[in-house]
Amino acid sequence: MNLKWQRVEAVVIGMLMSSSMVLQAAVLSNDVVEVRARRLIMPGRSDSVVASLERDPRVALNRQGGTDVQSDISIRGSSFSEAGLILEGMALRNPQTEHFNAELPLPSVIFADPVVATGMEQVERGTTHPAGGIAVVSQDPRSGGYIDLGLGQQGSAWQAGWIERLLQESDEGRIGVGGFGYHEEATAVDYPDNDMERAGGGATFKSRQGPWSSDLMVGASHKEFGARGYYGVSPKWAALEDVDDVMVLGVVRRGDLDGPYRRVTGLWRSLEDHYLLFIDPAKPFENRHRSRMSGVTVDGREELNETWSWLWRAAFSYEGVNGALGEHDRERNTVLLMPRWQGDDLRVSAGVTGEIFSDGDGVVLPHVGVEWQVGRHQELFASYTEAMHEPSYTELNYDSPGSLGNAGLEKGRSRKSECGWRSQPTRGPATSVSLFHRETENAVDWIKLTEETARWTATDLGTVSTWGVECSAAQRLGENFRLRTGYTWIEKEHDWDVYASRYVLDYAQHRLSLDLDWQLAESWRLSVGQTLYHHSETEAREADASGVDGRLALQWYAPRPDGMVVRIGVDNLWNDSFGSYVDLPAPDRRVWAAASWRFF
Repeated sequence: MNLKWQRVEAVVIGMLMSSSMVLQAAVLSNDVVEVRARRLIMPGRSDSVVASLERDPRVALNRQGGTDVQSDISIRGSSFSEAGLILEGMALRNPQTEHFNAELPLPSVIFADPVVATGMEQVERGTTHPAGGIAVVSQDPRSGGYIDLGLGQQGSAWQAGWIERLLQESDEGRIGVGGFGYHEEATAVDYPDNDMERAGGGATFKSRQGPWSSDLMVGASHKEFGARGYYGVSPKWAALEDVDDVMVLGVVRRGDLDGPYRRVTGLWRSLEDHYLLFIDPAKPFENRHRSRMSGVTVDGREELNETWSWLWRAAFSYEGVNGALGEHDRERNTVLLMPRWQGDDLRVSAGVTGEIFSDGDGVVLPHVGVEWQVGRHQELFASYTEAMHEPSYTELNYDSPGSLGNAGLEKGRSRKSECGWRSQPTRGPATSVSLFHRETENAVDWIKLTEETARWTATDLGTVSTWGVECSAAQRLGENFRLRTGYTWIEKEHDWDVYASRYVLDYAQHRLSLDLDWQLAESWRLSVGQTLYHHSETEAREADASGVDGRLALQWYAPRPDGMVVRIGVDNLWNDSFGSYVDLPAPDRRVWAAASWRFF
């Protein structure tokens, strides 16, 4: 038996939880509902959107670097390019590469709790990603703020602050303005010279007047990090990378998203990336480019009568890149029409998405979903949806000592089916079980056919079929104890026999997570968690296919000043070297301490 799994079996419960609040109770598709803890759980390491996902058993955060913002989102065994964020109804994409696809220059405190959306849930919440998305909408304005200061082993540290003030508050509504800033750094993250430093800030304006909501959010960040061993490049060469990120997000909405509404969302983002690979220290390989993303989405839900309603959406998106990958741009136009019938115990939705791309291609994507309430707190559901994905310009045009793109790649088309059962009783465990299948045509992966292959090559794998089961459960045991667990099994069918895969064919076949939150005393809270992995065993994974990730955070709520929390924690508790990606080790165990003051 693998020695790592012998060690795992000796662990009753490990440690994963270090960030985010307990999710607010709400019935969401394929979501296990929880009850908000009586006392706010402070962020463990940062207030990034990624950190708020860290405890969700349905989301895998595959890291290239040890911090939250160095993560790629994976949903149901997807590659990083098959999942991503959905901001106020708009899928967030990157024409250059979708690594670090959950990183935003905006903190999570200005948003409501993120929702993991798959199947019909994702279609209803916005333009879609092939496997699933993390839907995020703006938080209502309120007076308050926080200051967060932390230190960790090996020079890691972070500082963050946010403040929002109400300019107007009345029975008619409220207007708030806010500002935020953050800085974090870490040394020797996974290799001795892979340091990371990130800083940023921005401002928000939010208005709520009767049924109308208006939001304007602006953020900018600069990040520098060592990239030795990242993106599949040999770790024998040092590498450096810096990224400048600027985003503007604006939203105007009338009505509540749970009922009839109309919404307009506008987005503009610029990413400048500079990468140096020191094969020859005197003359390093250099890759510099700028990516530009913008778009407008207009959507709404109209209620015709007590039983009939329909969801509609029109979206335009633009992507452009210039630099080492050449000068390219493309556009995408999307229209969705989806009627819904609601009976006493049954809800049926069916519709189509039409998409036209700037190269002249057009496609019609059908969607259908059924939800049947079979008991007081139980529901059966099933759905079929489709989505399109365009290859990134890195996959199309990259040419480096470590990787080679493929200009002949075609758009991918995903056909997704899922069915399952969920239960949300007033008392007792909240549970959810889903069976899913995803068939992806023209799936793209970076592969090496043999151990002697010099470079990773972007390859059209043809059709890849993904089968899986996803289970989640959450239970409050008394007033002070909460347990959440999740398990995912995945199997992929394809026609390839490769030495190594970077993303699509290198996935966690088994993923088990346990999350425990225990209020030890009135002012003390212990949060622990554990995630166990067993990956698909390509030749490159034979000696390192299983891993364990443990985290711990102990929090003390100080009596004065009100809102002060002191916490200590441990990342990678078992000091396991297993990495999400081949040949990239996980960061060593790190102990950290932090103090936070939240005022409302």
